[in-house]
Amino acid sequence: MTAELLQDEDEFLTHGALSDTRDLVAVRRRAAQIHRMLAGMRAALQRLHDDPALPGTLAPVALRFHQRLHAVDGDVVAVQGQLRLLRDELDLQAAQRTNQNIYFLSIMTALMLPATLVTGFFGINTGGLPMAGDNGTLIAGMLAIASSIATYLLLRLLGFVRR
Repeated sequence: MTAELLQDEDEFLTHGALSDTRDLVAVRRRAAQIHRMLAGMRAALQRLHDDPALPGTLAPVALRFHQRLHAVDGDVVAVQGQLRLLRDELDLQAAQRTNQNIYFLSIMTALMLPATLVTGFFGINTGGLPMAGDNGTLIAGMLAIASSIATYLLLRLLGFVRR
């Protein structure tokens, strides 16, 4: 399990992403199963070691096996901790991608809002609108583009648009 986890962690650190996160789920499941089994065996060996009816020749054997199981269980707990750290890093990376996408969509919305307002105003179809003559559509289109550019420049001046 440790070798698989280290391989996945190296892949993540090298490429910035994992090809398949199902491996992590399988390692987590196996680690949890092994931890439960080891905890049960350790408890049974501890009760056996503490039993006053245990022959003196078996007491050191029970203690030695208990210590070995404790060491193996410590390794499994370490794998679980490392797995949590890797999972946190993957979640952080996903959150950063989501934030970048939301940021991009927010900027695009801010840029399109003035153009939408201008086209909505000129699409009212009422009499006596300004620029209702021959070049009204062209002027309205230029006004929509100019308002989007002005919004972009204002957002950039305020520091909301990064280079």
